[in-house]
Amino acid sequence: MTWSKNLDAPPPGPTATTSTGTLTITGTEQGGGSPAAGTGSITIDGQEQSVYKCDDSGRNCHTVYDTGTVSITANGHTDSRNYGRSDTPSTIASGLATL
Repeated sequence: MTWSKNLDAPPPGPTATTSTGTLTITGTEQGGGSPAAGTGSITIDGQEQSVYKCDDSGRNCHTVYDTGTVSITANGHTDSRNYGRSDTPSTIASGLATL
């Protein structure tokens, strides 16, 4: 009996890690004059990431795509949008804007 491993399969990729970030906008109410709406901006950037994983035998291989959640909190209210394989920064931002 001869054992062979598929040498054409790409090597296992790096382990995925969680990414987080925080944007804080602060200020103090100013007296006098008419109230004005607050403004701010958020940038969502990035591209699809994936890793090619195989089991220990090297026979069962597949691509694992990143997934996660983007959350925005303002005045104690949080809105979140899940993202997955087919999302782009634009679809994530659009999803947050409709909440």
